[in-house]
Amino acid sequence: MEERIEKLEKMVAELATENKGLKQDISSLKAKVNSIELKNQDYLTRIMNLEKKEKYAQIQQKLTNAPKLNVKHNHTDWITTLCLMTGRYALTGSKDCSIKCLTIGEDDDEESVLFTIEKAHESEVQYILKISDSEVISCGDEGTIKRWFVDCKYSFEKNKSRYKLLEIFSINGNHKVHDSAYKIIKLKNGDLCSCGKGSRIKFWKQNKETEKHEKYQELECKAEYVQSVLELDDNKLVAGGWHSTQFYDIKEFKSETIIKDTFTEHANAMIRMGDKIICSGWGIFFIDIKTQQLLGKIQIEYECEEGIYALAPLTKNLIICGGNLRTIDIYDIDNYEKVASRPIDDEFIFDVKNDEGGFIFCGSKNIFGYIMSEFNDGKGNNEEAEEDED
Repeated sequence: MEERIEKLEKMVAELATENKGLKQDISSLKAKVNSIELKNQDYLTRIMNLEKKEKYAQIQQKLTNAPKLNVKHNHTDWITTLCLMTGRYALTGSKDCSIKCLTIGEDDDEESVLFTIEKAHESEVQYILKISDSEVISCGDEGTIKRWFVDCKYSFEKNKSRYKLLEIFSINGNHKVHDSAYKIIKLKNGDLCSCGKGSRIKFWKQNKETEKHEKYQELECKAEYVQSVLELDDNKLVAGGWHSTQFYDIKEFKSETIIKDTFTEHANAMIRMGDKIICSGWGIFFIDIKTQQLLGKIQIEYECEEGIYALAPLTKNLIICGGNLRTIDIYDIDNYEKVASRPIDDEFIFDVKNDEGGFIFCGSKNIFGYIMSEFNDGKGNNEEAEEDED
């Protein structure tokens, strides 16, 4: 009996030794597999980075080589806003209080100013919204909103006026509807929505009998200055103001989510791309529409505090923007990275619009465009198309 027990104990000891060795072999094999996986992951990461670097280099080359088009104007002060009209015409607003109609042609020597609305506002023109081929609405820093008839096409009737003031918006007879009127958009139902200094967003409906617009609702915003508004799907509206972005239900006219530390002072750009809202200030901020939460941001160092003014989609995952950096920049909204940059002579870029294969920029002193049809993938939508068109 004792011999059998000794043999069993010996066999158990041998099995334990073999098991220990097997465990060591397995551990060693796992370590080798993990090492190979790490090397493979590092290899794949390096390949992806090289591919991304090559792609970004190609985009930089396209931006660098994009032909530049200069548009003449005779504004006497900084140009602040740009509105593209049908047929290669543009309306520009300025700190000189005027609105001008310009032709956008390929000949730099071409006479471009078709007509001027002198003293369109008492203070600088903040924004111009296209309603139709013959109607626009302008916002002034003095707080007024005006609707105009404009004839941007060449007319052989010399005595015919090229423009006419159709309406000055008012509330109880007061034409100062905001402390400063910054922006106005056309909603999907045909109504208008305006914002400005004073923290209130105002909604306007046109009276069919008088054809004048009347305020029928307003919403309070946590930001003292509301720089921009953007309509989303399902009766949602988002407003960007100083230091915050705020979501609203405009069917029930109530506030939903408030996101702090997004918009910052002196910025007025906000666009939608897919399920994201991109807004700019002292950086570029990305917000998820479904969750109404901040996804990420790109922090940018500025020469002074104003930041990015102009923002527009370029492709389905690229945006093009400008501000006070004296550059035109392209960013990747998936990787939150700068892709390309091109220096400019202007001090500020205040506005940018998509012009059928190119982008027209409103600089503080100049109006210029880049022919960028090579970027067109059919996915980049103009800000105006998101906000204002039917």
